Amino acid sequence: MRIRLIPVDAPDLSVIEIRDALVGVGRDRGDFKQLPPARTTRLSERHARLYGKSGTLYVVDLGSQHGTFVNGRAIADKPVALEPGDEINFGGALPFRIELPDSGSEAADLEARDTTLVLEPMDPHSGPDPIKIQRFPFSISKSAPTFAKYAEQAGPELDFISRRHALLSRQDGRILLQDLGSTNGTFVDEAPIGADPVPLETGQKVAFGGSYFVYRVVLEGQPAARPPAQAESAKKSASVELDKTTFLAAGTSFLDILCVDDTDQAGRAGTNPAPAGTDQAESPPEATKGSRQRNGKTGLIQRIDRATWRRIQLGAVAVVAIAGALGYFILRDTPVERMESLLAAGQSDEALQVARAQAESLGDDDTFERLALRALAASSLKPWLDAYDDRDFARMERIIEAAREATPQLPESQDYLDTLALIGDVARRIHQRGGATAPFRVLDPQASEARALVERWNRPRPDKRQVTQRLLAALPSSDAELTRRYRNAYQKATSDIRALESQLAVYEPAVRQLEARLIRQLRDGALDRLAAELDAYKERYAQFRGFEALQADLRAYRELATAVSEQRVIDAVRLATTTRFHATPFTEAAARLVREGLPEQTFLDGYAEALDAWRAGQTKSALTQLEALSDDPSGEIARREVARMQGIMQGVNALQGLQGSAAYDEQLLQLYQALDPDQDAYILTLLQDKHADSRAAVEQRARRAAETAATAWTDYRAQGGITSTLRLRSGVSRAYKQRAAMLSRAARDARQARHLYALAQRRPPETQETALTEIEREVALQHQALDELTGVIANATRQDKQALLPERLR
Repeated sequence: MRIRLIPVDAPDLSVIEIRDALVGVGRDRGDFKQLPPARTTRLSERHARLYGKSGTLYVVDLGSQHGTFVNGRAIADKPVALEPGDEINFGGALPFRIELPDSGSEAADLEARDTTLVLEPMDPHSGPDPIKIQRFPFSISKSAPTFAKYAEQAGPELDFISRRHALLSRQDGRILLQDLGSTNGTFVDEAPIGADPVPLETGQKVAFGGSYFVYRVVLEGQPAARPPAQAESAKKSASVELDKTTFLAAGTSFLDILCVDDTDQAGRAGTNPAPAGTDQAESPPEATKGSRQRNGKTGLIQRIDRATWRRIQLGAVAVVAIAGALGYFILRDTPVERMESLLAAGQSDEALQVARAQAESLGDDDTFERLALRALAASSLKPWLDAYDDRDFARMERIIEAAREATPQLPESQDYLDTLALIGDVARRIHQRGGATAPFRVLDPQASEARALVERWNRPRPDKRQVTQRLLAALPSSDAELTRRYRNAYQKATSDIRALESQLAVYEPAVRQLEARLIRQLRDGALDRLAAELDAYKERYAQFRGFEALQADLRAYRELATAVSEQRVIDAVRLATTTRFHATPFTEAAARLVREGLPEQTFLDGYAEALDAWRAGQTKSALTQLEALSDDPSGEIARREVARMQGIMQGVNALQGLQGSAAYDEQLLQLYQALDPDQDAYILTLLQDKHADSRAAVEQRARRAAETAATAWTDYRAQGGITSTLRLRSGVSRAYKQRAAMLSRAARDARQARHLYALAQRRPPETQETALTEIEREVALQHQALDELTGVIANATRQDKQALLPERLR
């Protein structure tokens, strides 16, 4: 299949042309290793695979660290079909556009070099059925129907095949076989192969996992590449008797040698009796000389008298007995034999003690290390798996710590314990997250912890696959159930890590971009624009959580920014000290806002003391303290507050002489509108005590203001509102002025209604609440839309239009 990868907005990348039906993508593979190093650093060694099947191009990610993206969406380990024009990005740093040739010419090209692969079972009597493969690539998988049908007939052997075990592909007329990181390996002529494709030839022997799925390769449509002698030998091996085949017990890896050597038979064949008619009585000269020597020795023995011969026999028996006893005592109890005996008796702790004592002297002995690992697993694996099944992570850690103290300092044993600890850490983290696919929360430290866990898992030490192979080889066949439980725990940890990597590949770039936008918009004070961007991110990355917390942070920050801009210093200080932001950018921006926008601390202390006195009803003391602060560099704040307090006191005194008059209600309402529910709590209490009907009057006035706002809002919408067309026109049109005025009236009444309901300590009815919320949202959206037209329309025109809008509502 011919493919062209065209770079997208990347002048430093070149076009990549591919003519193979199967292409591996990796930093050291094919044309990709020729790309700029700055780009390929985000490529994994085995990153992804492109392959053609039935005229369709597919891509599949191979568990890469930084992910593979098609049209901006991350893909997992399932194949995704590609179309001409699709954009594919490897690792977020290599963007390409797919270009495919005409499908008809491509199909003809494939058909012209078609080769059929037949896998004939090496054991035609009790082995699997032959497999004839004409379409490539062909996946070797335990879940594929070709192999899954043996679940009852050869279930234990089927377990040796992984779900993604191996892949057969065709390239330039050759059939290639490669292992996909299977647990039990793929073998060609009994030699294990890796991720690099290996060409197959007729007569070769291939095996997948265990000793059952073993086949002879036959290539049809292509001349045999092997010598006839080898092919004939391979043919004969297919008919080997069952009693000459070595099988593995469940849970062990593929045996290096499938069949017993024919050496014994060959030796027997070399000792056939001589043909009839040959003279066996005569011996060659060498034999005659030997006979004479033997006859001489026999004569010497015959000349020894019976008593002497008896003494020689008794002495020989004594020497043999002494030598045998010494040999028994010297050789009967070597450390290896002692460990084998103890393990056979089920005394694993005692076997570990022997291993610890002999670790320094026998540490290089493979048999000793295997027995030490077996002893360690016998004492620790089952209790650890029991704790794993119970999700008792503290007990799992205690078992590993106790095993570390008891185990000898041998590399295999230490790697085994490190692997158990790592599997346990993955299980604990996944359990705490609520599952491997549980969504991340934006700007949450747990994402960094997940990344650290993934990096720990991907480190070369311990080599978890090698540890698993050693462990399965060390465990006896009677521990098949223990083997299965360990394998399940290991495979689940691997799967969970890949799920985390897949999520992080999308999460981390998105959060980096979001954090940069937060910092920039908070620095510029573009809070409405930031609100719109948070809404867009929430919709785009619906798989993540935590956007509600960021929106709450924005509301709290907006309230603080408003208090600072209006020089309501006490409110600003209170908000700054009591608000706990979820995201660091908001915390840092709030600290900067307070530092740059508020007076010195000495002024703030005196100002707070004066307001506390006012709130407690000590009005004269409060006014005196504020007047003393008037000469401070920030004294304008104190003078403004003095004027406000004096106006309130005058209003309260004026009410005394207006009771019963027509002006009383109006004066009462004006006074209420000047009060702050928190700061003027004493005055509100005073009014409620002396003017009992004040709250009812305020609530009634709030209701009328909300009704007026709702009516103005209905008229505004009936006129069509302020559309994007009106905002984009050069100059300020008459229609824009009219609708801005209507929105301003609705916003003014909405603000008054909110304030009066707060003073009356009441909530608006549901219908009024809906109208007030819609008015406030429309005001914010109109300001935001004009902010986004910066650089699009003339700046003076944009400012004129924004001046006609009502102030942003809090």
